[in-house]
Amino acid sequence: MFTWKEEYSVGIDSIDQQHKHLFEMGQSMSDLVSNHQDEDIYDELTAMFNELIDYTRYHFESEEQLMAQVNYEDIEDHKIQHHLFVEKLESYDLETIDEDQSAFALKLLKTIATWIFKHITGDDFKYRKVMKVLN
Repeated sequence: MFTWKEEYSVGIDSIDQQHKHLFEMGQSMSDLVSNHQDEDIYDELTAMFNELIDYTRYHFESEEQLMAQVNYEDIEDHKIQHHLFVEKLESYDLETIDEDQSAFALKLLKTIATWIFKHITGDDFKYRKVMKVLN
């Protein structure tokens, strides 16, 4: 579900490394759920979820700073997409995780995987040519 492929590269080393780390975080969460299906993983799952939100914010901020450096014309739309995704992550009620940890994790993982893939190959690919000057 979270396998990095070179075809996802946007051509900016720092951003590609951050994207790879997001994939790794998603895979770690997926492995946790797969390897502990009938166990209580609430603490580990919420810690990973919070770490994911923090890293996502860091990544978006880094990306937006680079966009500002090159005066990327669609920066405001891109920022909106970032904001909406963080808002979506923050809308998850961590109290409901404990009710059905596997179901929550699977829903979350699907949301993350779908969004990351679509965002990178859609929105992020739009800035590749403009931001190549940063490499």
